[in-house]
Amino acid sequence: MEKQSASRSEQAPTSTIYSYYVLLVLTLVYMFSTVDRTLISVLAEPIKAEFGLSDGQLGLLTGLAFAISYSIAGIPLGLLVDRVRRATLLASLVTIWSGLTFLSGMATSAIALALARIGVGASEAGASPASMSMITDYFPKERRGLALSIFYMSTPIGVALTFSIGGAIAAAHGWHVAFFVAGGPGLVLASLIFFTVREPIRGRFDPVESAEPAEHGEAPERHRLRRAVGTLLSIRPLLYLLLAAVCVVIAQAGLGAFFSPFLIRVHEMSVAEAGYAIGAVKGPTGIIGLLAGGLVADQLAKRSLDGGIRIVGILMALAAAFAIATVTVPSWTLALALTGCFNFLNYTYYGATFATYMTLAPVRMRGTLAGIFAVAMTMIGYGFGPPLAGLSSDLFASLGVVEPLRWALVVTASFFALGGLIFLHAAAAIKKLEHAGSGDHPAP
Repeated sequence: MEKQSASRSEQAPTSTIYSYYVLLVLTLVYMFSTVDRTLISVLAEPIKAEFGLSDGQLGLLTGLAFAISYSIAGIPLGLLVDRVRRATLLASLVTIWSGLTFLSGMATSAIALALARIGVGASEAGASPASMSMITDYFPKERRGLALSIFYMSTPIGVALTFSIGGAIAAAHGWHVAFFVAGGPGLVLASLIFFTVREPIRGRFDPVESAEPAEHGEAPERHRLRRAVGTLLSIRPLLYLLLAAVCVVIAQAGLGAFFSPFLIRVHEMSVAEAGYAIGAVKGPTGIIGLLAGGLVADQLAKRSLDGGIRIVGILMALAAAFAIATVTVPSWTLALALTGCFNFLNYTYYGATFATYMTLAPVRMRGTLAGIFAVAMTMIGYGFGPPLAGLSSDLFASLGVVEPLRWALVVTASFFALGGLIFLHAAAAIKKLEHAGSGDHPAP
């Protein structure tokens, strides 16, 4: 399929303006994938009430149902990203997950809703690998940190829209209608990708020959999963970056899935009030954190790749302290102020982490390695984070602990600190790799 699309992909270098147009389109796509992914967390309390779920069951529904299917589909789709026209693949996937989000609103049982979420997870699994691979081919190394930070601005914007608008729709019309509304925009974006986004030349800004030695006569575009896993294990900074990001996502996903229920139960807010409050705080602070992290990453990347990752490690440790304070203070106003602090800090990791990971990854297996990265973040992060928070809450409740959800979220927030420690280890490994004096990627 790659050969058939060569005439469309081997185009003259694109302009800076067009590159940022493509970045805008991809950012909008990922923003609405965030909406589709996050909406169930906004609607957690009414869904729990309608279907009679425990916190543990709610955690499995909001996290594990999505994560398992995302993980099963993620690596095959990552492999596909390295072989086909990425824009066409992405447009197809957006169409599928948008339709399944609409079907989520038609669910009449927890099982039906879980099945719809499984479909959403499987189709969304290709969004990150395809987008990250394309962005890496539209922007040179010294601009990737900012470009990927802009791309991941989609996450806090999507979260803000989901909590504020989704909560309001649910309060006025019920949670089913919120899913109906969320499914529509993706269909428009799918058309926009298909008709206006050109396929960039793979490895346009990177030395393909040095990065990708052929193995046993195998053509570079025929890398298989085995070689990608071998590369992940041999270039140790890649592995450390993946593990650190997974820990951060465990904390993010667990807190995100239960923060609205936390405000409703502990601080006695309504669904709409909790949604507005979370959206108003998380959206702006997340955007600022992403931009700040991306700008710093690009500046430090001009001298060394390890500097940005070292700063990220320190910031994640601070994020842990603010997140724990958020769920333990008695005042809801102070809790929201502290939410802004830890939210700003935890979003700073995106630019440096993804830019460094994609820069270290060999060109022809970037889609596969991005798929592995996304699968690990989702399977372990989203698959473990919400169930960890929910099951911990059930456990504390069974032990007679007052306000069990509060202390369950303290446990969940501690994973920010663990991620910070691994980021520092990754920075040391990157510095060692750079000091080895090799400009080539180690062969797997």
